Amino acid sequence: KNMISKLPATSGDAVVVDIKPTSDIFIVAFLSSPKNERILVAIINAILTDSGQERIVSATVLTPFNIRNYSVSKQLILDVRVRDEQNRFYNIEIQTYSHPAFNERILLGWADSFVSQIERGGNYSDLKIVFSLAVTEFVAFPESKKIHLEFTPREKDDHNLVLSNHFQAHFLQLGLLSQGHLELLEQVTTELAHWSVFLVFGNKSEVEMLQIAKKSTVVRDAFDNPIIRESITELQRFQADPKMREFERQHRLFLVDRQLRENAKKAEGMIEGEIKGKAEGKAEGIVDILSYKFGQVPQHIVDSLHKQTNLTTLNSLLIQATKCTSLDEFVDGL
Repeated sequence: KNMISKLPATSGDAVVVDIKPTSDIFIVAFLSSPKNERILVAIINAILTDSGQERIVSATVLTPFNIRNYSVSKQLILDVRVRDEQNRFYNIEIQTYSHPAFNERILLGWADSFVSQIERGGNYSDLKIVFSLAVTEFVAFPESKKIHLEFTPREKDDHNLVLSNHFQAHFLQLGLLSQGHLELLEQVTTELAHWSVFLVFGNKSEVEMLQIAKKSTVVRDAFDNPIIRESITELQRFQADPKMREFERQHRLFLVDRQLRENAKKAEGMIEGEIKGKAEGKAEGIVDILSYKFGQVPQHIVDSLHKQTNLTTLNSLLIQATKCTSLDEFVDGL
């Protein structure tokens, strides 16, 4: 309790919008700030070290954040692109909601950074590794109970045979911790566990932090880690900034509105698909009746029926098909 009480208060009149550490706007502003390079390096190193790779020394942000360059009325692709002292690249992306094409988006981001390294006539030997670091609030791979997943192109049966080390995709599945699986923090290095705790619980109140800390020594140690405490302070500064709070609020409204529009389009598409399916079914039914009564139905009649989308019209044609005494009589009605 004494340890947690040293943290700045996370509630108060100044904080109107509860901004999570995984807010894309906060992450970009937080990691893009030159004064936070040490923190950026620490986060990258936590992921690299957990997969047994060498640590980096410095990190240069290639996508600096300036709030004046963004508009909540536009589609925002907020991620952090970084280059280390060996000219290797890191794409850091936060994803709040699951998306059916999220993995493809990660691949596209990697490909864009990889291809951008070389110009026409350049040497392939100049290409450096591109790391994709995806932090997800949801469980990106439900079949896995690992917090940290690493993907590289390997031979299907011999996993020791690597096609190339230029592609690495790391997923940090924070959704597992949000679901209460704090025991999974034991499966990663202490360094990565502490950063995972910050990203999931860094915006909690002192009371909530105490309750969570009682459940896990890893969580308690994370809250006592100086660099984690410093990061929580940075988050609270962000929360206390009226401009940032308002930008965050408007950005959330934009995202909600966009999601509602997507849901509406999806629902409209489902309705249209259902109507189309019913229309095709009725058209097939009419063709079956005509075939039974008069033999093979000419293709132009079949095509005309399948072009019909009005269910009322098709119902009338269905009745007509049962009553007509010849194909010519049916065609006259069609």
